[in-house]
Order: sequence, then C-alpha cells, then structure tokens
Amino acid sequence: MNSSQENSTAWKMMEHSSVRRLLLFVGGICIVLAGLEWVVRTHTDLLEALSDRGRMKVAMFAQHPDAQFLILGSSRLEGAVSPVLVSRALRRVVPELGEVRGFNAAFAGSSLTALTALVPRIAFSDKLRLVMIEISTAQLHMPRPQVEEPSSAGTIEERLAEAVQHVQFVKYRKAYGYLGYLPAVVFLGPRLSGWETKAKDQIASWRGREEEEARDFNGTLWGPELILPSSDAQDLDKRSETIVERLVDVARYFQNRGVDVVFIVPPLRGDVDAPEKGKLVPLLAEVARRTHSEVWNFAPQVLPDILFRDGSHLGDAGRAHYSQALAAPIARLLTAK
Repeated sequence: MNSSQENSTAWKMMEHSSVRRLLLFVGGICIVLAGLEWVVRTHTDLLEALSDRGRMKVAMFAQHPDAQFLILGSSRLEGAVSPVLVSRALRRVVPELGEVRGFNAAFAGSSLTALTALVPRIAFSDKLRLVMIEISTAQLHMPRPQVEEPSSAGTIEERLAEAVQHVQFVKYRKAYGYLGYLPAVVFLGPRLSGWETKAKDQIASWRGREEEEARDFNGTLWGPELILPSSDAQDLDKRSETIVERLVDVARYFQNRGVDVVFIVPPLRGDVDAPEKGKLVPLLAEVARRTHSEVWNFAPQVLPDILFRDGSHLGDAGRAHYSQALAAPIARLLTAK
C-alpha cells in the first residue's frame, strides 16, 4: 500500500471516528433534553409556582394548614409583618386564644390584577379565620392587559419559535430564574412564615432562631385611623369605582367561606406625601362600607424614621414594632366572635 492509500485510509478512519463522536454527543444531548422534559412534565405545578412570586407564596401557604390569619399585599407588607411576632404578641394580649398562627403571603410586584387572579388559587382550611388585605397605591395598581399579536409564523425561524412553545421545559423557562426559591417552597416552607425574602432569614427561621422583639415599643404611636363599615357613601370617579368593585369581589370570596376580612394601609415615613394620607380616604370609606369590613389606615401615623428603610418600607426594627402593633386589633376581631 502506497503512502497516498495509507493517508486516505487514515483520513476515513478519522472521519468515521469524528462522525461517531458527533452522534454520541448529539445522542447525549437528546437524552439529557428528554430527561429534562420528563422532569418538567412531572413537576408542572411546582414550576408554575416558581414562575410567579404570588403562586410561590400560595404554594408555601398550603404547607400551613393551621394558619388562622393570612396577609395579602405587596412588598410594603411582605417585609413589614412577621406572623411569628404577631402570634407571640397575641399570646400576651389574649392568652385564652391559645396559639394563633398566621402566614404572610404578600409579595413584591403585587397589584390589584395579580391579587384577583391569585385569590381563587388559595387553599382554604377550617382554621383560617381572618384575611388582611393591603390597600396602597402600589397594591391598587392595575396594569393594562397585554394583548398578544397573532403570529403569522411566516419564516422557518418563526415557525420553529412557535413550535418549541409546546415543549414544557421551554414553556416554563421563566421558572429557572427562581430556582433559588426552590428550597423555600419545597423544604423550608413549613418553617417559614412568609416575610423571609432573604436566604439568611430563611435559613435562620428554618434553624428555629427566635426573632427579636420590638424594643421600646410605644403602642400610642401605632393606633390606626379606623374606617368602619358605617362610613357615609362617597362619590368616586370611574377608576376608583372599578377598584372598589374588584375589592368587593375579593372580600366576598373570603366572606362566603366564613373568613373575616380587614383592609390594611401600611405605614409611611413622615416626610412622604402619598394619597394614603388623604386623597385615598373616600375610596377607603367605600371599601369599608361595601365590604362590611374595617379598614386600618396606618399611613397618617407619625412614626420614627429609624423604623423605615425607605419612604414606604419598614426595616427590621419597623417589622418588629408593626407586628406587635397589629396584635391588638387582630385580638379584638378574633375575640368578637
């Protein structure tokens, strides 16, 4: 065999070897993708929850069947109320109620649209007695519905993009960015009370660390502006009417299941000029009147700046004080029955 034939044979062997490696590589990728698709298809409920922060909170709340109170709202309540501290304060205020557990299902980015979509997904238990719903400029925001443009799918690329949407691990791709929350939903959920948004707080709660009580608590600073169902009827503009109607629907959803409802306006730092301190009051009065529920407006209260981390969010110290402050009105409602 001459050198040219030897070179040709060697080249063919290398070519066959390259093709074999390529086929093994492609086959391996197909196996991995098939396995990933199987995993996603068998855990669609979990991935749907991870795709949306509100549904994550609902999934975590489902692991708290003993919860007697539930908090719904935006980031202004998410980091502002610790159900554990509320429960601890309730034991001091009304020990005859025993252990009163709760869960904070508020989440950053919430809106009125998100709230109304989330409520039907909440799993009820016989223990749930009270739901506290945030009213604030952030929570009342109603984003415009996104209208999907019909896809012509004219090019190969467009047809391919449309086709892969039926692949489950592509459909739930948004969830992969929240995989860091997976331990909280799956493993830590029963040990978390909902306010813990940082990993260090989640781990501390899981390990059973005692949350720090409010220092130098002054209850006289925290008495909310109380708006009662007996409020006079108010004339509202069209947008406010829509908001009230949707809040009425949310309240009735719970009330029809034997759960009391109260609406809460979270605290604001003294230098913040916001509608909650005045312009929103007529809407609050109509919500109270039409839902037959109390509204606790904490926005006008003048509180120490040190309790806030910014104009509309309480810090760690503020959470301890606000959680203790909520115990008194909650106790009043729970003992009224």
